[in-house]
Amino acid sequence: MARPSSTKKVSRAAQTGGGRTTRGSQSWLYWALIAAIVVLGVVGVGVSREQRRDELAAPAGNVPPLAGRDHWHTAYGIYICDQFIDPITDQRDPEGIHTHADGVIHVHPIVRRAAGRNAKLGKFFDAVRLDLDDTKIEVPGGKTYREGDDECDGEPGIMQLKVKGREEVITTDIADFVFSEDRQVITIAFAPKGADIPLPPSEATLDNLSDVEPAGDPASVPPATNPDGTPVNGGDETSTTVEGDGSDDATTTTAAP
Repeated sequence: MARPSSTKKVSRAAQTGGGRTTRGSQSWLYWALIAAIVVLGVVGVGVSREQRRDELAAPAGNVPPLAGRDHWHTAYGIYICDQFIDPITDQRDPEGIHTHADGVIHVHPIVRRAAGRNAKLGKFFDAVRLDLDDTKIEVPGGKTYREGDDECDGEPGIMQLKVKGREEVITTDIADFVFSEDRQVITIAFAPKGADIPLPPSEATLDNLSDVEPAGDPASVPPATNPDGTPVNGGDETSTTVEGDGSDDATTTTAAP
């Protein structure tokens, strides 16, 4: 026969749902929830600060490109002493900053590490395998020009970056130049200090880009057709191409006016 004191203990444990064991479990869950809230808060603050730095990375009034959203173009040229070399054709593009061998840098980052304040000229150098820093440039498939070693018509050459619209050329941290707006024009030069550095011929290409559909008269767009060549719905619709944000173009069908 159970003692009265033992019966009281069993009854009390049943009423409290297990006593200390349950209270310990509830305490563990409480602190785990608090820790999760703290971690999420820290992550949120970090993301907010990162976005704010992205906004401040470019000159006032300009916001660097965002991954998966912006598609910008910068005309560029590589100028050695007194002439431009051919546009670069060899490349790899893991991050969305590349060229189409047209003398234009196509900037539509696909990852955060190449977007915002990270959308830098150095990313393009990596994509096209261009060995360049503030003191030298290795022309793809050709010679390496170094400050202190190579001259242009008897004058020592230095690395410079000319940006259209800016009075001063950039001679330091060239690879850290941030693409801060669409349709920028730049010249990467190895030339004497104070030399007259021209803008690249590819500036004109910005008005005729291979990956941007030119604006035109909708009435001039040919009608959409079925696989057998017959007009869709008797020719009452037209097919237009809409450029995406770094992905393949998508074709849509809209009613003709």
